[in-house]
Amino acid sequence: MKSERALISAAVRQRFVCVEPRWRQYIYGAIYIPLAAERHLVTLKRDGRTAFLNELEKLAALGSPWASAFLGYQALLLTPEGTRNIERAIQLCKQPALSGDAYAAYILGWATFLRGDHAEALTHFRRATRQLFPPAVLDSVQFFWSAKWRTEPAGVLISLRQAKNVGHHATSLFRSAVYRTGKLGIRRLLLGLLLWPVAALYVRAASIRDPFSAQSFWFDPRNTHRVLGLRE
Repeated sequence: MKSERALISAAVRQRFVCVEPRWRQYIYGAIYIPLAAERHLVTLKRDGRTAFLNELEKLAALGSPWASAFLGYQALLLTPEGTRNIERAIQLCKQPALSGDAYAAYILGWATFLRGDHAEALTHFRRATRQLFPPAVLDSVQFFWSAKWRTEPAGVLISLRQAKNVGHHATSLFRSAVYRTGKLGIRRLLLGLLLWPVAALYVRAASIRDPFSAQSFWFDPRNTHRVLGLRE
């Protein structure tokens, strides 16, 4: 009999169905790409990057949530000059996020956070988290940790448990990072040191095995445009 955690993880995977890993020969890097995008990836395969991005622009203009989120994520990645197009990401994702799309709400959360509107960002993150969108659930770990670890240290453990329940592959890596601060005791510090190399290898393997899953993807504000490549 499957555990409750396994059932939740399977339900989340079924809810956020992604394209198959075979598309990684055309898209380089881990990013959530829902199954609805598959027929449009044919354009990338056949005609290359420029044609694919042009098609995504048209889809976003017509209200496609995943196209808006994809382009919004791309806009938030750092350029070689160290800049990012935050306003473009907000413009792309605002309407689909307000219409209830978890992916767009997650990207909009990061865009508004990077603009400095932290209260608004939290609203968007919560919307995505309530839908059990794995990257949003995972990021609740670091947001809770940065805001409340002094007053509610047990809360971060709850956040980690929730991230594990939805099946995000980077949960152990986040757990290791929290434990290695030493702020949850010496026993967890030692456990975090032991866990880190295993967790890092697991995340790497998962990104290769399951690159387009919502359970592999999360936004790292340090990432540059090089983390997302498209076939020329």
